[in-house]
Amino acid sequence: MSTVDPSDTSLEHGQTADAGDTRPSVLSKSVRPLAILSGAVATPAGVALADPVMAQALAAAEGGLLTVILTAALFGSARVSERAFRLLRWMANRPEPEAPKNDGGSVAE
Repeated sequence: MSTVDPSDTSLEHGQTADAGDTRPSVLSKSVRPLAILSGAVATPAGVALADPVMAQALAAAEGGLLTVILTAALFGSARVSERAFRLLRWMANRPEPEAPKNDGGSVAE
């Protein structure tokens, strides 16, 4: 029978990382798009079991929201487009890009 050393932080097969571990997981990056897609498909599918009309309305609302966000990001004013892209990054759980360096001049709005 082996004993476990609590100071040992290495991971063996079947163990999980500590909550404070900030190393990126390769698996989570490759599964993220699949998880987002399955959430977008599974929600209306689950509602369809209870009420088919409600599922159609929910699917239409999801499609409409995505269309509005993408249209704003691509064809909106500079401010609206920047906010739409920030929303898309936020939804995908991606970090904000570095802010451009200001050389002391005024910021154009």
